[in-house]
Amino acid sequence: ALGHYQAGLAATADLARRDPANTLWQRDLAVSHNKVGDILAAQGDSAAALGAYRQGLAIAQALADRDGGNSEWQRDLSFSHNRIGDMLEAQGEGPAALAAYERGLAIAATLVGRDPANTLWQRDCTIGHNRIGNLLATRGDGPAALAAYRRGLAITTELVGRDPANTLWQHDLSVSHEKIGDVLVSQGDGPGAFAA
Repeated sequence: ALGHYQAGLAATADLARRDPANTLWQRDLAVSHNKVGDILAAQGDSAAALGAYRQGLAIAQALADRDGGNSEWQRDLSFSHNRIGDMLEAQGEGPAALAAYERGLAIAATLVGRDPANTLWQRDCTIGHNRIGNLLATRGDGPAALAAYRRGLAITTELVGRDPANTLWQHDLSVSHEKIGDVLVSQGDGPGAFAA
């Protein structure tokens, strides 16, 4: 898989070099870097994955800077920050990972501000809060982790209220309660954890 993705990356890079103004090819190039990074991450090579993700981020940032109103490019940029955060966390660089996750969440929150009815972007925010909560919980900052998880829970609760039949959102709701329960257990709050 890595060989195929690298071959695709080489072909896309050639197209992007031929016409640097072609935003479709630039986006394809960013996606190719991210796919290579995904395989490297799955193979446990977080340093190489981080390098690939950073190349994708540079392109995503350039596209987002060209047109701040393009929500697809903004979302790509948010995802790039999250991927980088994952690799930084895997390397034990907690503060840098947290900063990357916060940048990704800030972009997602800006998109929600533009269109509060967009449930996909709302869910992106929930996932962002949970990523931050996971990192903070791992680093032993229970109160901050709990606050992050509760922000994610509030969004998911609102989504479930809009469509109680949506099983994905119901699953997200369950996960949020479990994460809150885990933190409360670590804080010695048995009754609160049981309720969650």
